[in-house]
Amino acid sequence: MGTLSAGAGDFGGRLNLPVYTTGNYPAGNEGDLIYDSTIGSIFIYNGQSWVPPGFGRKPQASGGSSTQNINGYQHHFFYTSGSLSVTTGGDAYCYVIGGGGGGSGGGPNCGGAGGAGGGLVYAKFAMTTGSISVTVGSGGMGGQASSGSSTAGGTGGSSSFSHGGYTFTANGGNGALAKSSNYNDPGPSGGTANINGSQSYSYGGENGVYGQGGKGGDGTTNTSNGGTPGNGSNGAPGGGGAATNNGTPSNGGNGSSGMFTGGGGGGGRDGDGGNGTIGYGGSGYYTGGRGSNPSQYQAENGGSPNSNATGGNRGNLGSSRWNAGGGGGFAGGGGGAAGDASNSPNASGGQGGGGLVVIKYLA
Repeated sequence: MGTLSAGAGDFGGRLNLPVYTTGNYPAGNEGDLIYDSTIGSIFIYNGQSWVPPGFGRKPQASGGSSTQNINGYQHHFFYTSGSLSVTTGGDAYCYVIGGGGGGSGGGPNCGGAGGAGGGLVYAKFAMTTGSISVTVGSGGMGGQASSGSSTAGGTGGSSSFSHGGYTFTANGGNGALAKSSNYNDPGPSGGTANINGSQSYSYGGENGVYGQGGKGGDGTTNTSNGGTPGNGSNGAPGGGGAATNNGTPSNGGNGSSGMFTGGGGGGGRDGDGGNGTIGYGGSGYYTGGRGSNPSQYQAENGGSPNSNATGGNRGNLGSSRWNAGGGGGFAGGGGGAAGDASNSPNASGGQGGGGLVVIKYLA
C-alpha cells in the first residue's frame, strides 16, 4: 500500500490515495483506502473485502410486502409497487419477474390459445444507502367470449427497479390473440428481460441470468387437442394451457420455485356439453389454476401466498355452462384459455399471474 499524505494542520492538502485497477486490488487492513481508476471510485477495506463507501459488513434495509429469512438471506418481497429503504449498503441479489399474459376466450366451436409467461432477470448488484423505488407489473386479463368470438387477452405488466446506474427490467408475457374463426391460432410469446436494455451485465464476477416466459399453448379447431405451452427458460414463468371444444385441453407450463416464478393456468374444455378432461395448472413457486369443463370442474384461480400477491384470477365461467381458463400462478404464469365461445357466452380466459420483485442479501 502507498502512504496517505495530507497538508499539515489545516487539512487543506490533497489525499493521495494508492491507485489500482478493477480486479487488481491489494491485500488490505481494515480502514485502508484505494482509488479504482477503472471505474473512478474510492474503495474501503472493511476487514473482509474492498467495498464502496456506504457498504457495511452486513446490509440493512426495510420495506416490501413481506420480509422473510430464507437460508440465511433476508428477502424483501414486493407483491405490488413500493420502495426499499437501505440504511447500510452491501452486495445484494434481485429477482425481477413480469406479469403473465391473459388467456383466450375461445372461438366459434373451438378453443383458444393460452397466455404467455412473464420474463425474469436475476442478478447480483451493489446496494447502496438510500431509497430504491420498485415497480411491479400486474397480470393481463383474459379474453372475453361473445357470440362465437372473443377479444384478445391482455399483456402482462413489466416489473423493474433502478439503482446505481442500472435498470433491471422484466417484461410481461403477451396475451392470446382475439379469435373469430375456427383455426389453430398460435400461442403468444413469453416476456423477456434486460439490464439497461441489454443482456451483458456482470457484477462481482457473476453474470446476470435472463429468462423468457413460456409461450402460450396454441389454440385449436373444433376437434383438435390443445397445443402444449412452454416452460419458462432459465427459471422464468410457464405459459398458459390451450383450450378445446371436443379434444383434450393442455396443462399449463412450469415455472421455478427456486426463482419464485409461477406455473401457467390450465386450459378449459367445452366438449359440446360432455365433461371429459381438463387442463391442470403448471408447477412453480405457486401452481397455475385448473381449467373448467362443462359441469364437473370449475376453473380455479392461480396460486398465491395471500390476497396481496396477485395470482391470476380464473376466467368467467360463462352464462350457459362452465367454460373458463385457469388463472396463472404467482408470479408471472400465463393464464389458461377458455373453450368454444359459441356455446358459453361471457366465458373468458384466465388472468395471468401478477409480477414480483425480490431483493435479498446476507442476514
